[in-house]
Amino acid sequence: MKSAPSPCTDRLWICRGIFVIREYGTSWQFIIFFRTHCMPSGEFSCVEWEAVELLSFPLAPKPQSILQWVVRNIIGLSKGKSMKLPLTYDNYIFDLYGTLVDIHTDESDTAIWEKLAMFYGYYGALYEAKELKERYETLVKSSEAELKKKIEKSDADAQFAISYAHEASPEIHIEDVFEKLYEEKDVNPTKELSVHTGQFFRVMSTEYIKLYPGTKEMLKELKKAGKNVYLLSNAQRIFTAYEMRRLDIFDLFDDVFISSDYNTKKPDIRFYKELINKHDIDVSKSLFIGNDSTTDIKGAKECRMDAFYVKSNISPKDDMAHDADYIIDNFTNW
Repeated sequence: MKSAPSPCTDRLWICRGIFVIREYGTSWQFIIFFRTHCMPSGEFSCVEWEAVELLSFPLAPKPQSILQWVVRNIIGLSKGKSMKLPLTYDNYIFDLYGTLVDIHTDESDTAIWEKLAMFYGYYGALYEAKELKERYETLVKSSEAELKKKIEKSDADAQFAISYAHEASPEIHIEDVFEKLYEEKDVNPTKELSVHTGQFFRVMSTEYIKLYPGTKEMLKELKKAGKNVYLLSNAQRIFTAYEMRRLDIFDLFDDVFISSDYNTKKPDIRFYKELINKHDIDVSKSLFIGNDSTTDIKGAKECRMDAFYVKSNISPKDDMAHDADYIIDNFTNW
């Protein structure tokens, strides 16, 4: 979808705002405009109105049905609730970071590597901060490259492997990297120590982590409506599962799929199919919700799933999800 159309046509007045519903390409567009300030004698100019929501719907629904959905779920005239998602699907599959969770991490801070080097030193693995950072980054890259080769080689169908040559997205177990960093200094750590070292690093490099406002309420509303709710996240289990429990949302999902458990990540459709196959998902009755046009929307569409794109503060700069079925620009809350 492009920018919002002019609010001067097809108006439906409600309170101090207007609804605009119009056919746009292969979709119906729904826009809410609100008045920025009053004009003399009740008149208005397009310049005086701002769009606060912009969603699109497949052409199949009638405009009247769309309006009913809007009244029920966005305007919240029913019991004061607000829901940006259409409730016409059976399965709702969410990305995590940038979609449900607002997070900012910074692994470049020298102080972090100095403290991590000190932590390694507690167990006899002596590093300088610069050396530790360089070895960490090198091990991550080499581990991903090695895993990608294994993934492509393991495909029984050679043509299938070739088709994925540019898209195979390996996801390593990051705790293995922290383990190797001990081993390179002739220290044999327990698995528990490797995990705790990684988590220590994660905590130090996380500037903040929080839910977008309304996330819990939205997930609970979906469950209350009898929907299946899943998570499909490019992430490390030793970080994400704990962060989800800290944010008290882990149990709001019917199942949680974290890429490090499957050695692959979005947009590789192998990751999507792990969920689809396990739960016998009907993709025609499923909606994927994410904030990245490449890792989220692209993979979902390749699986023939409808996609709901939210452009959040974590979305890639200048990201344009042209293939998404639904779009919310300037997303800040559910």
